[in-house]
Amino acid sequence: MTLTQVTVTDDMITPGNTMCPVVLVGDTCTLVGTYVVTQQDVNVGRIVNVAEGDSVETGPDPDTDTETVIVTGAPPQATVPVPTLKLFSMLLLMLSLGYVARHRI
Repeated sequence: MTLTQVTVTDDMITPGNTMCPVVLVGDTCTLVGTYVVTQQDVNVGRIVNVAEGDSVETGPDPDTDTETVIVTGAPPQATVPVPTLKLFSMLLLMLSLGYVARHRI
């Protein structure tokens, strides 16, 4: 199914959202942003992130997914594994040093 007015939102990263007018079957809508891992994140030992994906075709409420990522080390040596989020199509959150997030729908 072709999706229209697809939005991907993540309030934790900068920039925090993107909109794709049309996403065909097999295509993606990608949000790329950054978040700097803080000493507090390292002290707590994790980063909890919530992302949303929405389109005209998916109904009135956006789909959300929460991902908790374990953080080890101390900035700038902090390491964050690469998790996968599952939203209404395919929402991929990739985390790395400096917390670069890529969301795809």
